[in-house]
Amino acid sequence: MKVQAGFTLIELIITVTIAGVLMTVGIPSFREIIVNSQISSQANEFIADLNYARSVAVTKKNTISICPSTNSTSCGTGSQWELGWIVIDTFNSANTVLRAHGPLNGGITLSSGAVTQIQYSNSGTANAQPTFQLRVSGCTGKQQRDISISPTGRPTVTTVNC
Repeated sequence: MKVQAGFTLIELIITVTIAGVLMTVGIPSFREIIVNSQISSQANEFIADLNYARSVAVTKKNTISICPSTNSTSCGTGSQWELGWIVIDTFNSANTVLRAHGPLNGGITLSSGAVTQIQYSNSGTANAQPTFQLRVSGCTGKQQRDISISPTGRPTVTTVNC
């Protein structure tokens, strides 16, 4: 008597059907995890630069600014933060770039209305208290973030439903 090795046609059909159902359910959830991770990462990078600007302002006892920039060397004229931003030291009008961040990717936008620059004074306070909206196209669930700057200059992030 010969021993058979392998699957029957019925076993193969059932296995492929189960795999198809799992993929149908799992892929949208996996996409949501990727988008959540991406927008969270972008929010953390922006908050890190805001905190850095505030910290340097207090340490150097000087005015430090953060502004949108498309070329990573000078402030832009608009308020399109998703195209990139820079942290600059404005001591003696030298405008030395301390940090530069390139454009956001993955269809993520960062807007603040008409705010084109935030200046931190030597006490760590900010000249403006805007709320930045970090948004992603095709949003589902809680994939959006609002980043607010308090009167003391401290940034905070809030998760927002689509």
